[in-house]
Amino acid sequence: LAENETRWERIVGETLRGFGVAFMRQKAFPFISRPRQRIVDFLIPSLYLAIEIDGSQHFANAGKAKDAYRALQFSEEYPHVRFLRYSNYEVAQDLFADRIKSDIEGFRKVGTADG
Repeated sequence: LAENETRWERIVGETLRGFGVAFMRQKAFPFISRPRQRIVDFLIPSLYLAIEIDGSQHFANAGKAKDAYRALQFSEEYPHVRFLRYSNYEVAQDLFADRIKSDIEGFRKVGTADG
């Protein structure tokens, strides 16, 4: 699957590597309630944090509905996994590296506060 990554996903992967964050690409999650698995773009296992990079199809009504249903499935079967979502447009911004680093740090703080 990694050979199918978009340029936006490649930027995020390079950014995460630059931070020294251990992550997995295109991590599959099996679902008990569904006959197939779901794949997230990135997973930071130590934080139970999934990162999704959304193209334009995610902003159409059908895409929004599909994402909402998928989020519900994840929350039911993997309640400990939290999500960050970024659009391709956000990834292309100059300050994206600062933003994702800040977001990840926020999850680290929440994770330590919850114990």
